[in-house]
Amino acid sequence: MYPEGFHPVNYMYKRDYSGWATYLPRSVAGVRYYFADFGISVHIPEEEPRKLAVGALGRDQEPPELSETVAYDPFKLDIFIIGNMLKREFCDVVIPIPATP
Repeated sequence: MYPEGFHPVNYMYKRDYSGWATYLPRSVAGVRYYFADFGISVHIPEEEPRKLAVGALGRDQEPPELSETVAYDPFKLDIFIIGNMLKREFCDVVIPIPATP
């Protein structure tokens, strides 16, 4: 969205504060979204076979797999967490309806 970057304190300015930062709308810039929950991250090198993990830390506490003692597949947990986030953000939305007089 900012092809030339922006100032770390004020995103409206260039890095060197010499003028306005160039901005592209999301529809043009091709924004990529990354979902991360570093509280329960597990690094498994690509060349190694899948491993199970343990851990109960993380922002989303709803996954039934989370455990400090029972191992679970961290890749399946990622899918659950992303799906749960999408469900909360797009399906569980409550739109207030104004009372009719």
